Amino acid sequence: LSQLFNILLTHAFFNFDLGYCQGMSDLAAPIVYVLGAKDEALAFWCFAALMDVLERNFRKDQSGMNEELARLAIITKHIDGGLYEYLKQQQADNFYFCYRWLLVRFKREFPFEQVLYLWDVMWAAPGSVGGGLFHLYVAAALLELHRDVILQYRLSADELFSYASRMAMRNDAELVIAKAETLFKEFGLPAEIELQLTQKRLI
Repeated sequence: LSQLFNILLTHAFFNFDLGYCQGMSDLAAPIVYVLGAKDEALAFWCFAALMDVLERNFRKDQSGMNEELARLAIITKHIDGGLYEYLKQQQADNFYFCYRWLLVRFKREFPFEQVLYLWDVMWAAPGSVGGGLFHLYVAAALLELHRDVILQYRLSADELFSYASRMAMRNDAELVIAKAETLFKEFGLPAEIELQLTQKRLI
């Protein structure tokens, strides 16, 4: 806890414009667990590097998370049009019930040891299995694994929030990763997202 506090406080001054936001402790904790006892400075720089990638998700204008959720919507529609249309009918096609999954990279959805395994896979994923966007296929895999319950019980937008919370710690990371990889290999990136990525590379 002392090392976690030190790293979060130091980062708040290191990136003063961003400061500390709720959820950062979830992202820092696994790094501190793996590296902190050996080298607290290294743990800090690893966390700082992670925040360089995820900083947009913590901005007050919500631009980063809005883009993440919009891309998840596109991927879900691409993979499972029936599920997407149902969510749209329930006015849940903003995918806000998946907000926590993406903000803290599933840190609260799996047992701690499984989170370490999942993060290793997501960070190491090559482009051939959605490198850089594999976390969105992990989210899509969670939805697919629970789609029968969602559709059978016709969960409303409010009920989806509650159900997503109750799912926490009841998922198996190995199964979810295998499903995510299968989805990417079968469906690939939607053309709309490929175009977005191409335009970003050209800017």
